[in-house]
Amino acid sequence: NDFTERYFRELRSNVRALEPIVAAAKQGTVTLLYSSRDTEHNNAVALRDYIEGQSRKSRSLHKRVA
Repeated sequence: NDFTERYFRELRSNVRALEPIVAAAKQGTVTLLYSSRDTEHNNAVALRDYIEGQSRKSRSLHKRVA
């Protein structure tokens, strides 16, 4: 969807902003809040999907290198 594509592009241009969230997620559960009525299309869901996607890519890369 267009919103997610734009949001992911914005996240890729500012990866350092994600570092605290990613570090916290490595320690345990992170709760993302949002104020949208749309529970499926909002910043928190897009951010979760982006971070999970990056995490899967990272694990896949580590498996290929190991």
